[in-house]
Amino acid sequence: MEAQWMSEDEEVDKEESHGQQGKGKGKVASARGARKWAKSASHIQESKLESSRAAELQEACCTNELLQELIKMMAGIEATQQEQLQVARSTHHVMRGQTQLLTEVRQNLDAIWQQGQAGLEDLESTESGDKFKEGASGDSEDREEGEEEEAEEEVEVEKEKEKEKEKASGEGGEMEVD
Repeated sequence: MEAQWMSEDEEVDKEESHGQQGKGKGKVASARGARKWAKSASHIQESKLESSRAAELQEACCTNELLQELIKMMAGIEATQQEQLQVARSTHHVMRGQTQLLTEVRQNLDAIWQQGQAGLEDLESTESGDKFKEGASGDSEDREEGEEEEAEEEVEVEKEKEKEKEKASGEGGEMEVD
């Protein structure tokens, strides 16, 4: 555009130099003023365009920086989520182990309880059998004394049998010597 205006300025200058001073002088001046006005308007427009381009460029740079920050934040969030996922997996593994241990403890407690119940039933049946025996033979003390007496009698019987065996073996031994 400037080249076009320069060529027009040159034409005006030629016309003025050829002697057309009186006629069209106002036209030349107004044409020159219009061109200057157009040039300044064009410069203003170009400067506005450059300003808007600079603003757009700056906005794009800001947007780019914001996007980079957003990417960094997203990467941080992803890393945090990965850590949380790892913690959740570890917690799940621990909870599974604890559940297994609790199941084993429960099974052991059930087995112990069943053994206790069986022992209680045995004790109850033994107590009821003892009561029946006590009712038939008297007090438990009498029964214990009777058992002690029987044991003593058995020991005495054993001693007597041994003495008899010794006598029998002694009498037979003397006979052989004679």
